[in-house]
Amino acid sequence: MMAITKIPKCDSMPAAPEGKVTRVFEIHSLRRQVAQLQGIDRRCRQAEKQLKRFEERNRLLGDSAPLGIFTIDNQGNITGINKKMLAMLPWPSVDDGKPMKLSYCQAMIGSGLFADIQHCIDQNEPIISEHPYTDTKGVCIHLRYHLSPIPGANNTVSGVMAIVEDYSDLKRAMEALRKSEQRFRNQALRDNLTGLYNQRYLYPSLAECIKRAQTTGAPISLIFMDLDHFKDVVEAHGHLNGSRAIQKVARTIDNCLEKPAYAVAYAGDQFVVVLPGQDQRQAMQKAFEIHRKMKNTRYFLDQDIPVRLQASFGIATYPQHATDLKGLIAAADQALFAIKDAGKNGVGRYQNT
Repeated sequence: MMAITKIPKCDSMPAAPEGKVTRVFEIHSLRRQVAQLQGIDRRCRQAEKQLKRFEERNRLLGDSAPLGIFTIDNQGNITGINKKMLAMLPWPSVDDGKPMKLSYCQAMIGSGLFADIQHCIDQNEPIISEHPYTDTKGVCIHLRYHLSPIPGANNTVSGVMAIVEDYSDLKRAMEALRKSEQRFRNQALRDNLTGLYNQRYLYPSLAECIKRAQTTGAPISLIFMDLDHFKDVVEAHGHLNGSRAIQKVARTIDNCLEKPAYAVAYAGDQFVVVLPGQDQRQAMQKAFEIHRKMKNTRYFLDQDIPVRLQASFGIATYPQHATDLKGLIAAADQALFAIKDAGKNGVGRYQNT
């Protein structure tokens, strides 16, 4: 018969040394930790690459933006700036490695921008402000700043982001448009030949004067004047010289007036002088002053042709002679024709009949 060999029980087998087992577990644990660290490192490298791509994309977006952009921390250091912003202001050259400060830009000193940035930080609220400056060529640059606080830790503000708009061209275009509108408005209310106001200005302006006078009780006087023997000047020297004579007389009248008084080229060789706040006596003095200046002036026409010009003057005063616009003009006109009928070249006031 075959002999059977008995196999010893497991619990009777010799056990591995305790220190050796511990070292095996430590090696496995270290390997797992190394693998974890390698995974973390790999993910960090990937995140770093993504961050660099993100930063590069943001830089490209910032540099291609049509607006200036910069960020500034609580110490006044510029922490980021795009090319447009660098081109907007005269920044000085800064050594590499040194922080760039907003205070380095002389154009911003005293502009009020620093106070706005500090207010944005202190109040944690956005601000829109405008701070123009004059460049080295003497051109005014108009900049509009949109300031927004940058959140920091624990509900604090770590700095400010500024988006800057150069609206100089728009500002100049708006100013040119305003001047153009004013010029056309003046042209609509001015006589083309003399530069004095015309009837389109006279009626609403005089109506407004009367309305104010009804409240204040101040007088308003009107001088209606007409050149005497003007037809003779035109027949002797031609219509162009007649127009030149009217221009020169208009200049004489205007030189005798101070605001708020003004003169109106009424029709042909007729003029109206409006004297707000002046009574009949003052209006008579002004009419005699204009009459005297005309009498003592030699008016030179084309080819230095000298002529003497004279005029008749009629005066009416609100509310003494009339209490409304039409009545006041009619009263001054009636006073003028009374002087014309009496022989011309004189000054007369309206006579109540």
